[in-house]
Amino acid sequence: MNIRTIGIGMVLAAMISSCGQQTNNATEKKSKQEVKAVSEYLDSSRWGKAMAKDVEVDDFDAFKSEGNIEVVFKQTDVCVVKTVGHEKSLALYEVDVKEVNGNRQLEVRLKDGAEEKYDNIPTITLLLGAPILKEVVVANGDVELKGSLIQNEDLAMYIRDEGDVIIKDIEVGSLKMVIDGKGDVTIKKAKCDGDLDMLINDEGDIEGKVRCKDAKLQTNGSGTIDLNLKCKELTAICNGRGDIELKGECAVIKKKESAFGSVDSRKMIADNVILLEK
Repeated sequence: MNIRTIGIGMVLAAMISSCGQQTNNATEKKSKQEVKAVSEYLDSSRWGKAMAKDVEVDDFDAFKSEGNIEVVFKQTDVCVVKTVGHEKSLALYEVDVKEVNGNRQLEVRLKDGAEEKYDNIPTITLLLGAPILKEVVVANGDVELKGSLIQNEDLAMYIRDEGDVIIKDIEVGSLKMVIDGKGDVTIKKAKCDGDLDMLINDEGDIEGKVRCKDAKLQTNGSGTIDLNLKCKELTAICNGRGDIELKGECAVIKKKESAFGSVDSRKMIADNVILLEK
């Protein structure tokens, strides 16, 4: 699945005022950016007019998307939520904030009975902004972390069904990534003051460039982890048919391979390589 290019950077830049702090000038500026965003959607005789809609919610530091949703997140000074799509399809979704595992989680999902009543519900786009992002749960759809995300807090990301994730540039405490469904993750640049933890339990690929303290990479399914990694200690485990391909620098590598999966560290500079028992 591909994330739409809809002038998101310009839209989010004009949306800082959407948490109840709008001025007349901001409203005029916002309307021009909405036209640019909505232009990617065509009016539909079945689903109605293409539109952008501001959503007022409580502050959040995590989000979960369920449905045919493409999410674009950008770090902002205040919380921002905007939905883009067709009028009737937007009306089928509900948005709220719940306390989940100590986080203030924004949840976007189809209303009860919507999938049974309607078929082929069109994709909607969710534009989000917040000062901090602690957790992302993708139940279905794509997510892009656009621009730079810089924070001391840890970040955890979970793909539960199907979805792709693109991370442009992040600096966080620790980074955790779990694929329990089918999805691909691309990390263009990530720096962690703490540890990196990546786990593929089903199908999917993770590729990218990461700098961290210690790292643990594990495949239990048929996915591949392909990383340019700089860390102190690395543990790489293949339990299924997946592969782990490594390059970069590491002081100590501990690796375990299965009968069908491999850990290739030939392109990684390491002081010590330890083979764990199968």
